[in-house]
Amino acid sequence: MSTIRFQGYLTDALWDTGSMISVISLSIASKLGLDIADTIQIASINGESTAEVTIVSIRFPNGAIIEDARVVICDISPGNEIVIGKDVMTLIEITVTNNGQVYFQGNFFVFGEAGTV
Repeated sequence: MSTIRFQGYLTDALWDTGSMISVISLSIASKLGLDIADTIQIASINGESTAEVTIVSIRFPNGAIIEDARVVICDISPGNEIVIGKDVMTLIEITVTNNGQVYFQGNFFVFGEAGTV
């Protein structure tokens, strides 16, 4: 887990190397009033379903920003509002130490148009 700023909302995010997509909970999507950009078919341990997709900005602790990230809105396990999947992880350089610290390395990354986060 690490703390990120997500559409101006500060929250903990779970890093899931087994997830190909990044996900936000229905409750946070509702709280932030996010617009639906698309739908996709997803497969999970609960089977296949159609999920809504929204476009967001994510700011990481080193100041790196990912603009226009596509994230799926769906029910996720309680206590997890955001799951960062491989789709986002491949865009930044991350080091996780054996004592649980997470370091975001490299340059200041900005993807897409500059905007307010």
